[in-house]
Amino acid sequence: MNFQESLKNAAFSIQQAEKKKAIVVEGLKKLKAKELPESREFFEKTFVKKIQPVELNCRIAGVDSGFVGQELFSTDLLLIRAVSAVFDYKNGKLEKAQYLPQGFSFPEPFFSTNALERDEFNANTSIQRLIKEVQTAIDVIEKFSPQYCFMDGSLLPQHADKPRANSKIKKNFDIMISKVQELYAVASENNCELIGCVEDSRGNRWAGILDKELEVEGMDEYHDAVLLNDLLERQERSFIFSYTKNALEHPILNDFQKEWQNAIFAFYLKPTQYDFPLRVEFLNPNGGNPAEKAEKIAGLVLAQSSMHKEYAFPAVLIEADLRAGLKPEEINLVKDKIIDKIGKNAFILRRRDRRPFAK
Repeated sequence: MNFQESLKNAAFSIQQAEKKKAIVVEGLKKLKAKELPESREFFEKTFVKKIQPVELNCRIAGVDSGFVGQELFSTDLLLIRAVSAVFDYKNGKLEKAQYLPQGFSFPEPFFSTNALERDEFNANTSIQRLIKEVQTAIDVIEKFSPQYCFMDGSLLPQHADKPRANSKIKKNFDIMISKVQELYAVASENNCELIGCVEDSRGNRWAGILDKELEVEGMDEYHDAVLLNDLLERQERSFIFSYTKNALEHPILNDFQKEWQNAIFAFYLKPTQYDFPLRVEFLNPNGGNPAEKAEKIAGLVLAQSSMHKEYAFPAVLIEADLRAGLKPEEINLVKDKIIDKIGKNAFILRRRDRRPFAK
């Protein structure tokens, strides 16, 4: 098969998939006007709900991190910088911006000489980054007392980062699990609403609920955000759902304390017409119906995420991301300072990363 034929086949496959998806979405649209049935999976009657942005009169924090990892010949290097932006709003306008840490901060270096396997190196990168982000969130809540704290990504660590029982990074994973639960407790004790915004969600929990509870065909072939992008109109959100049906069978939640195992809920929100829906996660640890809390959070996220018609993401997280990002000159500067102390031998690249010929 030549290139043109391969291209033609690929285009045909995509067109067929889009036609199939359109049929599924048309079926879902018929459910928009109907009430959801009684079920442990449904916490409200409305399939889709229209949301109005709230007028911001509060303090909002946002936490994100920048990182770079490098597998070296004799050690592994990870540089991380976590930053929190703190925005004060009055009558819908930004009055003041503060940061933690204040001013410029060098990324923090982490070394590992444990000869990690590739999957362990990647998992350890995620673990160390999340520990740093979570500690920054704890610090900003305790120092600035925001009413809301936005996290870039899920409120729960990803199961792909859970190491094997005998892994050299199991201790780091356990520290991360403990630290995440500490964040939940600190947020709860300080009356701070913790909100996770997943920029590019590949979850399928929402679709799985519809497949099982309403027997909607074709749901298992698509990610939630793909279907909801065509189903939701601007300023609409999906129904609320719990993070998982059975926490004791979840690879991460079964390591959590009981009070947090069933505390995470989510919904999808479409802030603008020209971007995919956001997955929004929040805590509801007291066991009450999460619908009222979700309504308030949705209005807040909408107000924060409607600045650009083609990029829907909370402004406070965009600012934190810009502050946390690592520049090449910063990375080189940190490396040079470490080389001054321990010598160049520690920074010999692996053979595959220093080939003398071009690819």
